[in-house]
Amino acid sequence: CYAHIVNGEDLLHVTVFISHCWAENFDMFCEAIFETFRQWPVKPNLWICAFALFQTTDPSKIALQVGTGKDPRNAPFSRALKSAEKVLI
Repeated sequence: CYAHIVNGEDLLHVTVFISHCWAENFDMFCEAIFETFRQWPVKPNLWICAFALFQTTDPSKIALQVGTGKDPRNAPFSRALKSAEKVLI
């Protein structure tokens, strides 16, 4: 994924976990994120599930990513949510 390409194995701490609704307008989603953090003096490290997870309609791949399998604690979605300081939905 992109974070591994940019940061190698030294992944950044998740400051804000951002989730979304598939029914929302994408431009409005991006604008809302931009406006939320525009005034922050130190830009946070964002984990945005729409960008961080492989987008697919395959239920087995979705289960691995969001933690609906046998051990949800190891799914990327669950690990990012657990480690984040803040959540934005």
